[in-house]
Amino acid sequence: MIELKEVEKRFGSFMLGKIDLSVEEGEYAFLLGPSGSGKTVLLELIAGIHRPDRGKILINGKDITSVPIEKRGIGYSCQDPMLFPFLNVEGNIAFGLKEKKRKKNGRKRKEEEVAEMLGISKRLSRDVVSLSGGEKQRVSLARALVTDPQILLLDEPLSKLDAKMAYNLGRELKRINAELGVTMVQVTHNQAEAQMLADRVGILNEGKILQVGTPDEIFYSPKNKFTADFVNMENIFEGEVKLVNGLAVFETEDFELVIPHLHSTEKESVTIGIRPEDIEFVDSVEFKPGSVNILQGRVIDSHPSGSALYRVYVEVGGTVFVVDVIRYRAKNIRVGDDVNLRLSPEAIRVIS
Repeated sequence: MIELKEVEKRFGSFMLGKIDLSVEEGEYAFLLGPSGSGKTVLLELIAGIHRPDRGKILINGKDITSVPIEKRGIGYSCQDPMLFPFLNVEGNIAFGLKEKKRKKNGRKRKEEEVAEMLGISKRLSRDVVSLSGGEKQRVSLARALVTDPQILLLDEPLSKLDAKMAYNLGRELKRINAELGVTMVQVTHNQAEAQMLADRVGILNEGKILQVGTPDEIFYSPKNKFTADFVNMENIFEGEVKLVNGLAVFETEDFELVIPHLHSTEKESVTIGIRPEDIEFVDSVEFKPGSVNILQGRVIDSHPSGSALYRVYVEVGGTVFVVDVIRYRAKNIRVGDDVNLRLSPEAIRVIS
């Protein structure tokens, strides 16, 4: 288990902290945030590359704040694999084991075991300069894993790979986490990567952790406007509450939405959000007077968004809603069409 307690670190004008964070044993945790938010600094503090100005870092209850990097039992793989060009693949993987002075026979078995796990066992004799980007990243991971670390820290290990290679290596990392039970903390800009792999995600901005939760909590129930905007909730609206027959109704100049789970007082200002994939197009025959949360609007733009989706922009009054729809349905939706949108109350999140 990793614990950071009121950790602070200043670099020039940038200030990280106060950081309170815990990562459970065997968990695959992600740090997600914009460039310059402090993700890599936080990872390097855990690794021991930097020491905090204030606060404590604990591993399994032991204060390791002042423990040197080589004595922390941590594996570290960064965005640039930083392989030794004068060593072949086997030599790079074995480097950490030699530093630990493990016996030669034991080193050999461990090298082969980790190389097999990462699919590079046939490349052990290759020069690292001749490897592809994906192969270099696997060698870097093998070098980090071969020492049996209790914690593996990963700084954007998939960012320089093509989409298919990144997906495959991501699945490898998830399998390693499950099979070895190693605690993993990964920095990324890639939200799909975090959704696919993470047990929990921490959102950082300007040196502070704004929210920690499961991928579903982060992406579908953000607790602040920055997180909602950062994870592309897209449809974020400010309005006021009115009470109608005991139900809370969210009201703007352009539309009203019934939100039964909104506990608020009359005239209170509220921010809500709904993800593009949670808004539905409904046929005119489904629209009846009194239908809950069905809005009439006009399509003003449309374009592909990923392999299976189209993104459609619908203007309701003076407000634009962003809607993701599967390709076959999008074929029947054209710019200028009058359409009906249904917003399920359960999919509407109260942000603040």
